[in-house]
Parts: sequence; C-alpha cells; structure tokens
Amino acid sequence: MAVPPDTAQTEKTSTDSRPRKQWAWKKILPVILAIVGGALAAGGLALYSSPSELPTPSYATLQLASSFPISDILYTVDQISSSIAEIKIEVELSAGTKLPPTGASPARLFLSPPFGTAFRTCPTRAINVTTPLCVRGPNQLYIWEQPLKFTTVHGLFESFGAAFADLYVRAQSFGVTFNGVTAAAAIPAVSYDGSGMPILETQYNIPAASSYDWSAFPTQFANGTYARWNEQVSSGVTEGKAAVGINHASDTSDNNKTFIAGVLFGLAGAAFLSAIQEAFHVNG
Repeated sequence: MAVPPDTAQTEKTSTDSRPRKQWAWKKILPVILAIVGGALAAGGLALYSSPSELPTPSYATLQLASSFPISDILYTVDQISSSIAEIKIEVELSAGTKLPPTGASPARLFLSPPFGTAFRTCPTRAINVTTPLCVRGPNQLYIWEQPLKFTTVHGLFESFGAAFADLYVRAQSFGVTFNGVTAAAAIPAVSYDGSGMPILETQYNIPAASSYDWSAFPTQFANGTYARWNEQVSSGVTEGKAAVGINHASDTSDNNKTFIAGVLFGLAGAAFLSAIQEAFHVNG
C-alpha cells in the first residue's frame, strides 16, 4: 500500500529535525553549564568572608614622676579624624586632697608614642619649665614632657585635685584595631616614680565593644561605643600589653558563611569542568 505523498513528507521532516534539535542542545549545554558555574562562583564570593588578620597595636609609654602620692591615671584615646588621634591624660589626687602639698616640686608627665608616630605639633624647648616640651630622638621616637598643674575638681561626692594633658598624634586607629570579629586595644606601659599605687584607667572608642569577649584581660566597663580597663601600677615599670576580644557570634557566622561559600565554589568548579567536557564532545 503506497503512503500518501503528504504523509511521507511529514515523517521525513520529523525524522530529520530530531538530530538537528539534539545537535543544538549539545551546542548550548556547555554555555548553560558555564553560566550556572559563574552564578555559583558569584554566590560563593558574595558569602565568602575573610577578615584580614588584624595587627596587634603598639602601645605608648607613659612616665610620671611625682613627689606626692597619685591616686588615678586616666588615659583616653579618641580618633578624631582619619589621620589624627587625641590622647587625653588626667592625673588625680586621692579624694579629699584638693591640691598637692605646699612647697612640693611639680609632678612631671612624659609620653612616648610607638616608634614612628609623631605628634601633630612638636614644640621646641620652652623658655620656662611650665610649658610642654617635645623632643625627637633616634628612630623617630618622640617624647612629650609636660609639667602638671593641679586644680580642684568637684566630684559627685567629694572634691579632689586633678591635672590634665591633651595631646594629638598623627596616626590612624591609634592603639586600637577592630573588624567586628576581633578587636585589640593597647594598654600603655607605665613608668611611675612616686609613692602610692595609682590605678591606670585606659579607654578606647570601639564600636559594639560589649559584644566582644575580653576574657584574657577583662574590661572594667564596656558598652556599645567604648571599652575601659583598670590596672594597678606601682613604683617602677608596668609593662604595656594588648587586650584582645573576640565576638563569638560574628566569628561563628563568618565560619558558616565560609563553609557554604566553599560548597558553592566546589559546585561551580564541577559545573565549569562539565562545560569544558561537553564543549569537547561537541567539537570532537
């Protein structure tokens, strides 16, 4: 029985189009696999979080010479611009002691920032001993000397004597580093020549300071903007140190993201490899 011409033509066309469709799919498959691989790699990059290793901040050296007892030394650092940090130092007498003893020689304060860190201004030798003096030593070591003038401060419960020094250094993130996962603050070294055992109070502005675990050197107080440490010093030298904190929640989150990113990178590599193999099959 003869096949009608129209039916024969339809069967032939249908049979011929099948290989052409398969050939087109084989040609486009490597492209699709490459696109999928690129999307997976992009997703991995978006999730991958690798905070750079934070350098341990260098500490300053504070020297205080006094012929009368000192109760507290307050050392506060505030990064007021991207290149200038302000160092505020307050030296306090004990509660109830409004001024140094009559006839006592003035207490003198010396501050040396880490090597290579300069003061914003460096006054040369003063005409008299009542004004600050800045000396530049070898290896870019700067020393600031300032006689302390005590005034009476009216506290919440009792008045006391206090002297103040306000210094500015050229530095970025002076004495502190943080990235949301880890943070470190430099506690200055203190050389104290005097009687009594003053409390050194160090304070830095650190975003979300209370979210870090400072168990190695616990803070005396921490909140959402700053952290404060207390340490007792005695006559002689108290070594400087770095207080290090870890934000465990951020650390865990980063580890999870890194793991997922690794999985996506692996899938992306497999997709790229399959794309290459399919491309060889098409051209083989």
